[in-house]
Amino acid sequence: MLRTSPAPRHLKRRPNPAAGAITSPRLMAGVGVAVTVPTGAATVLAPAAEAAAPTAAPAAAPKAAPSVVRTPAAQNVVWLSIGSEGELVKTLQQRLGGLVVDGSFGPATQSRLMSYQASKNLYVDGRVGPATWAALGGFPGKAGEGKVCRVSTLRFGSTGDLVRTAQQRLGGLTVDGSFGPATLARVRAYQASKSLPVTGTVDSATWRALDGFPCVGTGGPTTGTGTTTTPGTTTTDTTGPATPSVGDPSGPYRMPWAKGGTFKITQGPGGSWSHHTSYNRHGIDFGMPVGTPIVASRAGVVQDTGYTSMGGGMYVRIKDASGACQVYFHLSAYRVVAGQPIAQGQPIATSGNTGNSSGPHLHFGLIDCNTWRSHSLPNSVERGTNYSSGVFVTSTNG
Repeated sequence: MLRTSPAPRHLKRRPNPAAGAITSPRLMAGVGVAVTVPTGAATVLAPAAEAAAPTAAPAAAPKAAPSVVRTPAAQNVVWLSIGSEGELVKTLQQRLGGLVVDGSFGPATQSRLMSYQASKNLYVDGRVGPATWAALGGFPGKAGEGKVCRVSTLRFGSTGDLVRTAQQRLGGLTVDGSFGPATLARVRAYQASKSLPVTGTVDSATWRALDGFPCVGTGGPTTGTGTTTTPGTTTTDTTGPATPSVGDPSGPYRMPWAKGGTFKITQGPGGSWSHHTSYNRHGIDFGMPVGTPIVASRAGVVQDTGYTSMGGGMYVRIKDASGACQVYFHLSAYRVVAGQPIAQGQPIATSGNTGNSSGPHLHFGLIDCNTWRSHSLPNSVERGTNYSSGVFVTSTNG
């Protein structure tokens, strides 16, 4: 925590439990939230075109009776619902937008789907059937829609014709079909110039920026430089998520404020003031004015938000591909909700002075998502794993 002069450890009065703070002995999520979060549930509309499943015919009907009116036969589609997994879920997530494209139909995907169904005046049931597929551009691969083009993601070490195509489109490279250091540096520079997540991989978002993945009508790649995705073709990333992405498990972090901003490390890891316990030993404090915009250090999914009376005050936790959780403490407000996918550099909160804090600052660190114990030092673009007290740091995030 930020210390300006010798003083007792707790310079701020703990929040009154009656005001909504959590009083659990463990550092757990709070329910006393000082920000407004939309709570309106999606309106359930009367069933229209979305049929549940084809209904069976009556066991018998008199010969003279009129023909039985049956539920229209469902189109040849695959129904998706919470718990579904695979390539079709990835296609759904890509078309809905604003989701981590991981092929897993979880609560975030269901919530986004229900909002979409409501916006299209569909029956809001959180499932994907014929009517919802039709609203989303059609079931992938059905007659009249075109073939499915399966997008390959290129990474450091990849070789072959697709690498040659990427090198040609990126420009300024030897077109040798080998994804080496020069290609990696060029990809990163290109992604930064297009405001894409700088992953160093040629993923779905990067292919789109490069005029589309080189597909042909059968869904296979070509080696030509001018061939783009066939009109009417659905692209599905088979090797990794598209924007926003949780990224590589070993990917780098960036300072949790906007690019160009500079702030001082007021207490580094292992600091004697408060960073010497199992819960804080890897924590980093940055002195900054209340209300400073805070952005995600790395892409991930919001685990929870709230207020803890155990010292951290208002907080946000984000789980990233490393398996650890980023934690942001002492906030004045936050603008995200649990289950929301977050891109690196996306605004998530504003800094503050809540909890046990001796002055306005941000406490940032990586913790175990289950135990809340300090996990490790973030390996950042700006500082690596060296966070000495008194050092000024300029962010490259965003």
